[in-house]
Amino acid sequence: MYQVYVLNNSAGQKYIGFSQDPQTRLLQHNSGISRWTKVRVANRGADNF
Repeated sequence: MYQVYVLNNSAGQKYIGFSQDPQTRLLQHNSGISRWTKVRVANRGADNF
């Protein structure tokens, strides 16, 4: 089952995504694997819906 998540970075920007494993996806975003977060400041966390 897919879950929707919202990432908040330290610049106040939000990113909405979906994943079957949001925790692993958050790690990917924070490590720079994701294109969107690669050039942005590290994420403060995620909210799952």
